[in-house]
Amino acid sequence: MMNRNERRRAAALIARDFGVTQEDALAALTRALERLLAANWEPQVMQITREALQGFPSYDPTLDVEDSKAWLAVGIDVAGCGTFAVESIVILGNDISPREEKLIAQERMLLTLQKHLCHAGVQA
Repeated sequence: MMNRNERRRAAALIARDFGVTQEDALAALTRALERLLAANWEPQVMQITREALQGFPSYDPTLDVEDSKAWLAVGIDVAGCGTFAVESIVILGNDISPREEKLIAQERMLLTLQKHLCHAGVQA
């Protein structure tokens, strides 16, 4: 079992292999991968900053809506390789609590990630 420092170093190495170079994006990806390692490879979802979202190669500004929140999901694909998905999500509704909003966003990100886990070497 890896200790926290070993997980952090391993996550940083894996994150660099994805070709993410922007500092905020790399830091967010490293944190998510560290969580993945700590959770015995169970997929992880976390909210990230807009600056981090914009640093991912797959970021598309035309899909970025003003009041959206940025999310990152990481997991292990069918080939045993790490993969990730990033997305900006808007949850509409006046009676949705922050907790419900988070759960909805997490579920959507896991569904998005699942599409990529079925294929080797795909990031979104």
